[in-house]
Order: sequence, then C-alpha cells, then structure tokens
Amino acid sequence: MAVWGVERFFKVTPSFVHTAQISLAVAILQFALLMPMGIIKQIQNGFQDVYQHNIWLIGQVPVNVVATVLVLKAGGGLFALVTLNCVLSFLYYLMLWWWMWMKYPSLRVHRLIFDKSIFKKMVSPSLHYFVLRLGGTMISNTDSLVIGTFLSVSLIAAYSVAYKFCQQVANLIWNVADNLFPFFTEAYALGDFDRLKTMHAKSVKITMALTLPLVVYLAFFGRQVIELWVGKTNFVGWSIFYVFLAMTLSSSWTYPAPS
Repeated sequence: MAVWGVERFFKVTPSFVHTAQISLAVAILQFALLMPMGIIKQIQNGFQDVYQHNIWLIGQVPVNVVATVLVLKAGGGLFALVTLNCVLSFLYYLMLWWWMWMKYPSLRVHRLIFDKSIFKKMVSPSLHYFVLRLGGTMISNTDSLVIGTFLSVSLIAAYSVAYKFCQQVANLIWNVADNLFPFFTEAYALGDFDRLKTMHAKSVKITMALTLPLVVYLAFFGRQVIELWVGKTNFVGWSIFYVFLAMTLSSSWTYPAPS
C-alpha cells in the first residue's frame, strides 16, 4: 500500500514516482530479509563478543563507501543505490553467519533442535519489543514524512544530513555501552546488583566524557564539517542543528540505562 501510494503521501514529481515506488519496495524487502538477521548480534552478546561485531561494522563502512562511489560514477541513480545497500547488507550478514559457524562449531540452527517451550516463553516479550522498536522507528522517521508531505521532498536532504550526522556521533559513543551489555546481563543474572550499579555508573561517565567534547566542538565548527562533507548548500541551519546536538547529548546520558 505504501509503495503504490507514494505520490499521495509525498510531494513527488510525476517523473520520479516510478523510481520512488521501486526504491521503497526494495527498502521494504531489505527490512524483511535483514530483520531476522538481528539474532546474530544477540548470539554475539551471549558469547560476550560484541566488540567483534563492531569490528565487522567498521570493516563494512569502507566497502559501502567504495561501492557507492563506483555506482555513482557509473551513472547509477536512487534505485541503484537502494539495491546496492540491500545486496551489501545481505552479503554482510551471510559472511557474519559464516564467520560465527567457523568460530563456534557447536552453533547449530535446525528445526529439529527447535524448543517449543522456550519459544512460548519468548513470544510475548519478543512481540512487545518488536512493537516498541517498530513504533520507535516510525516516530524517528515521522519528521521526514511531515517535511515530505507538507513542504517538499527536496528539503529532507539537508535535514537528514544533519540528523544522520549527529546520529552517527551518538552511535559511535553508544558502542561503549553496547560492549558492556553482556557484562550487565551477567551481573544481573548472578544477582550482583552492586557490580551492576558500578558498571552502569562508569558507563554513563565514559559516554558523557566522550560525548561532551564532541558536542562542544560541533557547536562551533559543525557547519564547516557538514559543508566539507556534503557541500555548502546542504547545511540545515544552526537552530535545528543545535537541537540535534542537544538530542545527542541527552541520548548519550540515558542510553546506558536500557542497555
């Protein structure tokens, strides 16, 4: 429904409707394919190998950059970029699965070892977290929907650049808390709440110590960094950028709590 209603929800020019429909369909397919792959990170959490997952993510970045540049130089458009992102993400998770099977030979995925009792216990909380995640994703993208519907799709670019830029800064800091997640779980499972409180306090202090200097720097030089990245005409403006920086700072303060 969303694919065929693109022109109703967004101010898209007639010549761009077909491309937008195909790109959205590919993006939905990517979501459906990669969502089950999220279990890989949870398995790594169980083995306390979060840092190795982050190393894989770091290695994925230059591959995506080089592939994107090659596609653009070859004259590829929006559909080519969306398809490329889908294919690279799928290949990334396939390689990650292969690496995990090589490292943990005892790891098996088969219908014969499916435990119905464990599945029944996990259904309710899993659906709960799925709805929360889906709702959070919808809320976090509502701003782009509003801009595209009432203003213009072209204005989303500058807004998204600033938002994604600040989001990537936050994600870089959040990796600190993510690396501690298995140890949080271990302390909670053992009932060692004093250790849990100590680790949580240290996690908050570390994330804030890393975030604050970056936010202060970007508050003065953020425009230059973004203009160097995407050009002088793509800066969203200081007022909106400051709001994003405030969000980055507050999220770094609260992120270790749910971890």
